[in-house]
Amino acid sequence: MTQAPGALEVPETTPGQTGLVDRLLQWTVLAVLVITVALYALAPFLAIGWAQRPFIGAFVEKTFIFNGIGDPDDPAWSARQRVPEGDHLLAVDGAPVATSFALGGALADKRAGETVILTTRSRDGSVERQTVVTLSAFPLPDLIRLFIAPYLIGVIYLGIGWWVFQLRRGEPAGRAFALTCALAAIAIGALFDLYTTHLFTWAWTLAVPNVGAAAMSLALVFPKTASPVARRPMLRLISFVPGLLLAAYALVTLYGPGFDPHAYVLAWRYSYFYLGAGLLVLLGMMLYRWRFSPSPTVSAQSRIIFLGAVAAFLPLLIWVLQGLLTNQTPYFNVLVNFGPLVLFPAAVAYAILRYRLLDADVLLGHGIVYGVIGALTVIGYSLIITGLSLIAGVPVNANDPLALGLVVLLLVIAFEPLRDRLRRLVDRTFFRGSRQYAQRLEQFGRIVNQAPGRIEIAQALSASIVDVLRPAHAHVFLRDEASDDYVAAPDASGRPTSDLRFAADGALA
Repeated sequence: MTQAPGALEVPETTPGQTGLVDRLLQWTVLAVLVITVALYALAPFLAIGWAQRPFIGAFVEKTFIFNGIGDPDDPAWSARQRVPEGDHLLAVDGAPVATSFALGGALADKRAGETVILTTRSRDGSVERQTVVTLSAFPLPDLIRLFIAPYLIGVIYLGIGWWVFQLRRGEPAGRAFALTCALAAIAIGALFDLYTTHLFTWAWTLAVPNVGAAAMSLALVFPKTASPVARRPMLRLISFVPGLLLAAYALVTLYGPGFDPHAYVLAWRYSYFYLGAGLLVLLGMMLYRWRFSPSPTVSAQSRIIFLGAVAAFLPLLIWVLQGLLTNQTPYFNVLVNFGPLVLFPAAVAYAILRYRLLDADVLLGHGIVYGVIGALTVIGYSLIITGLSLIAGVPVNANDPLALGLVVLLLVIAFEPLRDRLRRLVDRTFFRGSRQYAQRLEQFGRIVNQAPGRIEIAQALSASIVDVLRPAHAHVFLRDEASDDYVAAPDASGRPTSDLRFAADGALA
């Protein structure tokens, strides 16, 4: 068929070109992982150093725009209470501040408890005002909430990504997942620096849209390579073109001279949309393959990734939608909104590596079961303490012997049936494919024991292969005693499944 003039076509890639591209991609992903490790090595020193200086009571971003992070009811966040979100910080006690180093210099000889005058300009540029705020020490709970917890979550992403890269760096899925983890680690772990020293703003800006690009690339190659990508492997990289363009646009608004200090907000918003689009593509592809893939293996892997991704991103999605609907920055609970994010890399890594890990299903299943039992124990104990307090009319201590004894008694009575029920539920939800394989193997074993001859065994073997692997054709060759050749075993109708035959002493035998 003749292609219309000017039509866009991705040229097919030769094996030699594919090998060169794969090697370049390996080095690229490795470089991103190494850079991420370096950022994570520096981040604690930057965070601790920043936290030791006086706090003006609000966060400002790279262009010194006040954001909405922080509790306005907390006295330590004094500027958050008095300075409107979106104002542009111009000076501290009359000293101009345009960089984080200049802000640090303006606060160098200040102490917590002293007051300073912040000169700011309104979002529309029409009003310039001066606000007196009291400096404070940065609260330790907020340091834990805004830096330490996200940092540890990012470490988990980075560790899982590096682990999968070591095992599967020669495969597109392994590289795409490792890159997704590294970029997500930057996006999560560099958040605190984004509001404080601004040293890693460039890395965060590059990472956010390309997390979506890497997620799209992963969706195209795992669990099964999409047909267009199988023909033209370079298509798996096409999602990075918009990602890099969006990152370049945002970087220009942040670092380019002459731009409005608020211009980056729109650029970042486009990056958020692309990130969300990438995750939606990944979820959509996993859901489609889970429900419609003829391969039980692909279906099982897609189900694991889909359920893990939904559990990981749903709390964060609710927080984002809440902010969009109210046009205000809602309170960010790290444990609730960020904590579940670790489920995503764990689910994808398990799906990629599950067939290389000994007893992975058993180990993960036990982990889920006992984790749920532990959570139910904590929740149940809290309810028992609350109930006893209501009955007694006075607060009951958490270490009360009666409450402890009651919990131990309930655990002894309910542990075995609860564990068995949870194990069956986990097996049905996460390891349905493994259960089907086991059931099919047991069924095949019963047929073999009852089969009168080798033809019936061959038919049962062929039926099992077709049922589990879903090949286009399946033939079982048996040795013909009359001709001493191997011939295809007959199907249920009694006719051979193929006319092919080969000699017993031939190369194929």
